[in-house]
Amino acid sequence: MEDNIIMKREGLNCFGRFVAGEIVDRAYKLNISEESKQNLNEVGILLKDDKNLSVIFYGNHTTNGDSGILGFALNIADPEGTRKIFAPMSYSHTKFDLKNSSSLVLAGLVELSGVETKRVIQTYQVTDENRDKAKKYSASYFRTLREYKRKGISVALIIFPEGHRPEDGKMIKFEDGLVASGFALNPVLYVPVGINFQRPFDRNGLNFGNNVTVGIGDYYLQTHRGNMEETNKILTTNLARVVFEDRRGFYADLPEIRK
Repeated sequence: MEDNIIMKREGLNCFGRFVAGEIVDRAYKLNISEESKQNLNEVGILLKDDKNLSVIFYGNHTTNGDSGILGFALNIADPEGTRKIFAPMSYSHTKFDLKNSSSLVLAGLVELSGVETKRVIQTYQVTDENRDKAKKYSASYFRTLREYKRKGISVALIIFPEGHRPEDGKMIKFEDGLVASGFALNPVLYVPVGINFQRPFDRNGLNFGNNVTVGIGDYYLQTHRGNMEETNKILTTNLARVVFEDRRGFYADLPEIRK
């Protein structure tokens, strides 16, 4: 009888699969090494074997189009789409304002693709004036993750732990949201995605036609809540290893990367 159970599709809808599969691949002429393909294949096996396992795809943030690249990797690893896709979005970049027009369009496309989103105020943007609002938004975000876990809904989270796009394209220090999200979803599989543009890029643009090397790093399976600092160290190391050396920025001198 169990073999006849049809899993409800929670992942990308038809439009989202088309964007993440066809459009993103062609627009960026994605280059993925055999090692990265193997890592992604292993992730896919783990997700297929355990439908209750949540997964977090996290990457370095470089341009406005980065979410599509993480979606591309997720779509390959979990083609059955049985996980609820969820993503935090910047409140400041998606509030209704003419200067945010391009970000609003992209946010709309993400949501049209079947991704549920929650607005958050990143740590670097918190001030005395918006602190209460930031706490409210953060509480709503984590409450949603905990509610999914309580209901037994496995999640595929797309997140950029740096919180925003660095001016020079080099990695900056992670905020706490990545590890805190993982602890809320535990058990969870973390999958690092290195986004490496091969030519100069516009951080505020989509950069279609600019070849991108995508690195899928070592995944990390978290089966219990551990130490936040130790977990963060593992996750930053795994991502930095698949980012071009001259773009590792804050994490360039991590001795673990050289091993």
